[in-house]
Amino acid sequence: MPAFPQRPRTHTLDTQSETYFRGKLPVDWIVSRPANDYGQDLIIEIAEDGQMRGLGLTVQIKSSENPSRNVDYESIDLKTSTYNYLRNNLFVVLLIKYVSSENEAYWLLLKDVNPPENEGQNSFTVKIPKRNKLSELDWNIIVDYVRTTTNIKLESVPNRIQNNNNAR
Repeated sequence: MPAFPQRPRTHTLDTQSETYFRGKLPVDWIVSRPANDYGQDLIIEIAEDGQMRGLGLTVQIKSSENPSRNVDYESIDLKTSTYNYLRNNLFVVLLIKYVSSENEAYWLLLKDVNPPENEGQNSFTVKIPKRNKLSELDWNIIVDYVRTTTNIKLESVPNRIQNNNNAR
């Protein structure tokens, strides 16, 4: 019998976790996959009442076959360089941990992650509370946070076009 390539279980888990995540999003949101992945697995454009208002978030998805041993949280290993990259990202960042045996995912906003204790370390562990079930997430909480964060960022930048026009 001839040999054929084998699909690693990690590839199947990646597909399974992304399919699960996409299935939990509001149907009118737009999901894109960046061509190059430096920690942004998916880019989400948020629609509100059918309108695209420039709101979005970045998603990093991790997956495992089985849950962690702790009953209160799931853990993921995050490279310090990826954390730094995501922290500097202008989009709000959502971390997702999918557990195949439970067919459930857990979420945490990057703003709630404690940074690594030592910037020289290669990676660190992020604990995602198991109470943050993706299947129970009220997406309005995320939208409100994205809107608030976006407004703060926009208000911090002077409107140079308007200021230049007024000078004429």
